[in-house]
Amino acid sequence: MKKRIMLIEDEELFQDLFKEIFTRENFEIICVSQGKEALNYPKQDLYIVDLGLPGMNGMETLAALKARFGEKVHAILITGYNPDTDERILREHGIFQVLQKPFNIDVLKKEIAAFFESQPPADPIVNKS
Repeated sequence: MKKRIMLIEDEELFQDLFKEIFTRENFEIICVSQGKEALNYPKQDLYIVDLGLPGMNGMETLAALKARFGEKVHAILITGYNPDTDERILREHGIFQVLQKPFNIDVLKKEIAAFFESQPPADPIVNKS
């Protein structure tokens, strides 16, 4: 069974690139532009969430997904902002990795592979690559 990943990102160009690359990697990919759209889908195995979304931001989106499914979801947070975020808050929202834009797509591939190969690390790691 294919692993399911949802990208919640308002930049269509990034959505298209992400979908093209990760569909070839044998993942089932859903892309949405706003957090409220994500709530219309079944729970995914992993969420890639932009912090600076229109409407609900990335953290609010993850909180809404947690409320909808009754448990936190697993996520990688992507952001164009300084990712200095309290690690306790990241863990509470199911975030195991923060990538600062712009980042190399190979770094994202590595983090997704690592997630599916094992459990997320106990402490989130901020990667500014």
